Amino acid sequence: MKRKILIISFGVILLLKASDWILFDRLYFKFPNETEWDTSPWYNFLDYTKKLRFSEEETGVLFVGSSVALYSTLPHLISDPNHSEHPFRADIYSHVAMAPTDVKYYLDDIISKKPKIVVYVFNPADFQMEFITPKTDDSIGNISEELNYDYSEWLDHFSWRHPARLIYPNQFVLDYFGDLSRNQIYRLWGKGFLYINRYREFFWDSIFAYIERHFRRGRSFHIYTGSEPKEGIWQHGWTLPEFSLNCELVDGVWKDSVYIPQSDTEITIEFPSGKRQNFNFTKTGWQTIKIDDSLLGDESGENLNSGEDASQDQKSGEVTLKFSISKSYSSRYAENKPYGKEYEYGIRLSQNFCSSKRLRDFSYIRPNFLEESRFRNMSLEEYRKDYFERIYRDNEKRPELTRMKSLSEKKEMIADTDFLPWSEINRFREIQDRLEKESILFLMVMSPENPIELKKYRGGRWYNGMLDYFGELSGGHFFDYGNFLKDERDFSDPHHLTYEGAVKFSAELKGIISRELEQGEGHE
Repeated sequence: MKRKILIISFGVILLLKASDWILFDRLYFKFPNETEWDTSPWYNFLDYTKKLRFSEEETGVLFVGSSVALYSTLPHLISDPNHSEHPFRADIYSHVAMAPTDVKYYLDDIISKKPKIVVYVFNPADFQMEFITPKTDDSIGNISEELNYDYSEWLDHFSWRHPARLIYPNQFVLDYFGDLSRNQIYRLWGKGFLYINRYREFFWDSIFAYIERHFRRGRSFHIYTGSEPKEGIWQHGWTLPEFSLNCELVDGVWKDSVYIPQSDTEITIEFPSGKRQNFNFTKTGWQTIKIDDSLLGDESGENLNSGEDASQDQKSGEVTLKFSISKSYSSRYAENKPYGKEYEYGIRLSQNFCSSKRLRDFSYIRPNFLEESRFRNMSLEEYRKDYFERIYRDNEKRPELTRMKSLSEKKEMIADTDFLPWSEINRFREIQDRLEKESILFLMVMSPENPIELKKYRGGRWYNGMLDYFGELSGGHFFDYGNFLKDERDFSDPHHLTYEGAVKFSAELKGIISRELEQGEGHE
């Protein structure tokens, strides 16, 4: 009887594990992914990396790193498939807060993608500096005569970070079993046993996104994905008080939703024919606007748009509409962001406003919104005022800035100390050794850092020692671009580039890859 119970129990466990693997680690990721850029980061990372692969015939270049890498590189601009001698394709392997420890655990998966070159784009912030503490008499993990790296705090934090509990819980337990508490081990094992237990944190994200985009009115969303106004748009769909965009007609009719933030607001739409129509809204909230083709041309059947492309636009049912909003609305109220420069908004558009396209697998395709492009229209004085409002004002009361504040303090703390690597920095050697065994070229690239922050420690003993360390470790494959972008307006914060900044840096990265391939290093 005991034997039968054991066999049945073992069979049930196997069936449960097999069903869990099939349903939640395989079939689940077959569902169409229509989530946007920078939303549901853990689902999107898993979904994207499951589909990412280079063929044996192509020269694949894989950029690896945290959001520093994600915001610094534009793979579609770096790729050069038409290069006369060394064509290559670039892709990205990145998620928020990816530390060198994470990369170490991802190496099997990275190698399985068959890249010829792996480029680690990083900033010292990726070294988990927040665990640096002043040295005391009983310190362990000393990294200099003045400083200590708090291993116990690091372990406690890393044992329950998203990567450890979602992606490599079992491996983490095996590596740190002797140092983890019983409770930490049980929690990680609980996550490691079933995928559904790991993925339940984001399980509905892709499903809800699909339903909203296909069966609802697109009024609940994170990032705008519709027709883009010529004047630009804020990422949550807020417009300027005046804007124009191309709209698609369906059977001669256009109908869509807008959010009216203030009562008694009038929207004036000007059509290609020169005619105008006013829409008055006495109430706030989501409202519907509907027009038909009777306003789009004159009685003789004028084309929807004048010019050479008019017939094509008419055939496709696309028309340019100009919007004017009678009342502007403060960005401080619209998005509850009291810090930084105030802007005047118009209305909020539904997610796919004026567009019938429903894109898939675009979660790693970066758009360019007014949040970043606005900096280019600022003077340096205006930018600095806006920057300090957003990053430093009341930062002790703003939990979203806790890590940024800590990193700033740590950089000042270490500036004039000697450089000694700690655990996260030592991971680079482990990563390099493993990739070299697989005949994969490993490049280390220090990403640009905002000059406002860089001056806190660049040129000091620690920073110079770090450059020497990576230069020696890499054998000539370390590239210091920390001071590459001198214009502060190319940065949205201390170490994240704007889209325009990423375009400039991506051109440099493309040059690095081309030169490496010309030297034959990528084929050894």
